[in-house]
Amino acid sequence: MYAACRFTKTSRTLKEIAEASIRDEKEISRCYFLIVRKLKIRMPTADPLNHISRISEKTGISGETQSLAVKILREAKRKRITTGKDPSGIAATVLYIACQLKGEKMTQMDIAAAAGVTEVTVRNRKKDLMEKLDLGKFSY
Repeated sequence: MYAACRFTKTSRTLKEIAEASIRDEKEISRCYFLIVRKLKIRMPTADPLNHISRISEKTGISGETQSLAVKILREAKRKRITTGKDPSGIAATVLYIACQLKGEKMTQMDIAAAAGVTEVTVRNRKKDLMEKLDLGKFSY
């Protein structure tokens, strides 16, 4: 199931698959890598864009704020700031930044919980993005 989700770019984390399964994360991960290696499958890299709507749905973030988050994410990707970072963490962070810019009341804790990441991840990614992006040029 996890391999199918990854292959079709369906936004599901290993943790979410494990919660719905009778197997634990470690066993699912081990089997996933075995399948990929044995079948010589090239899995697409996870895109934070695919996580934005899932996190927004869980937290009730408005569509307008989601649009701003997508703009911020595209700029970060263009500048290669997101390379090598956890897609869920990046998606949570751009949503948090967009909420702040739009004045939408949402805590780091709420967004981090919906994304399945820690508040520390959101804080660290936010610091990194704020330093490297000129957010003044986004219309909000």
